[in-house]
Amino acid sequence: MRGKKFTHGMIERLIFINKTLNAEVYPNTPRLAKQLEVSIATISRDIEFLRDRLNAPIEYNHERKGYYYSEKYHLYEQLENY
Repeated sequence: MRGKKFTHGMIERLIFINKTLNAEVYPNTPRLAKQLEVSIATISRDIEFLRDRLNAPIEYNHERKGYYYSEKYHLYEQLENY
């Protein structure tokens, strides 16, 4: 693996964020932070990591005040290639 090492907590958060984005419920950082019992900064870093390192097509919808995938995305394939 190159780059950042994954911890169990980070993997669990990335999987949860991925599932939530796939459910198309437009989660935002405060809601995700509360659900995962971590800081908003941690969620922001996780979303940035998904987008920048794992090539997740994450966009923010200002009208719905939350994140979504702008196209199909398969987290597990990206993790295998990381």
